Amino acid sequence: MVGPIVPIAAFSVATAPAALHHYAAAGPFTVALEVRDDVGGIATTSTQITLIDLSATAGKVRGAPQVNLAWTGSAGAQFTIYRNGALIGTLVGSAWTDALARGSSGTFTYAVCQAGVAICSARVAITV
Repeated sequence: MVGPIVPIAAFSVATAPAALHHYAAAGPFTVALEVRDDVGGIATTSTQITLIDLSATAGKVRGAPQVNLAWTGSAGAQFTIYRNGALIGTLVGSAWTDALARGSSGTFTYAVCQAGVAICSARVAITV
């Protein structure tokens, strides 16, 4: 690629082949990219993405803490679940129960990502 990347709408200016955009809400969106070079060439592409909305609730089962996660995202997709930045599971579905060790306490941070693509939920912190 030759020349600068020109910002489109609310996307960031990038000098390498990358751009970043934060969405205000989860849901389906069409993402479009237009690239122009310094000799007038133009290439465009678009794709549909579904952003992930994650919720968490804390509870106990027989005295052991657990965190129940639920999310929206692409139906039928595989998701990876992270606690405090570490991978704790992978599944096809929209819910996960994290059964913590008896006596566990504190604040835990969770995120869910769609496997194989760079689409993740916002991090959710919950105290047990």
